[in-house]
Amino acid sequence: MTVTVLLFGLPGCGKRTVVKHVASQLGLHVVEYSCHDLLASSEMKGSSMLAQAFSAARRYAPTILLLHHFDAFNKLSSNDGSQNDQVGMNSEVAYVIREFTEPFRQDDDYEDEEEEAEHMNTINTHPVLLVVAADNSEGLPPTIRRCFSHEMKIGGLTEDQRVEMLSQSLHLIPELVPDTCTEDVAKDMIWFHAKEY
Repeated sequence: MTVTVLLFGLPGCGKRTVVKHVASQLGLHVVEYSCHDLLASSEMKGSSMLAQAFSAARRYAPTILLLHHFDAFNKLSSNDGSQNDQVGMNSEVAYVIREFTEPFRQDDDYEDEEEEAEHMNTINTHPVLLVVAADNSEGLPPTIRRCFSHEMKIGGLTEDQRVEMLSQSLHLIPELVPDTCTEDVAKDMIWFHAKEY
């Protein structure tokens, strides 16, 4: 089953924090890229840079590949160029996402059973889960949007959620921050939104 997640919410609502927290609870690495950086390369296409990001994430598997500012791909639809060029770019990006996130299919051809078993073991024990973060889900090209099995809107965190996340994040250093201090910090953070990169 393919699991690809599109997270969206206002800047600073905690998208990155939530992903980091989930990864910490699951014991997964997080490899992060900004889509602005992936699309800014003048030497390579955005789809090629995206493929390189997946390849880099595989080195740290099991891992979550977190792509910030995914709404930068909205601009692919509005940039200068013919409509065919835009459709082509969107299709290339969608192809890369599917190529790196689709699970093993029974109809895949392999030379022998050993090669098939090795491929299955790699997919099952060393996954790269794709999570993308955007300020807004509107305007994302349909070809790309269909690549995501789940879409989640992130609102502001409640006080209890902030306390829990702070406690979990700081549990390895209890002598530094006592529980009562964590609760006070969470209350003080009610209007605070960290800038996400």
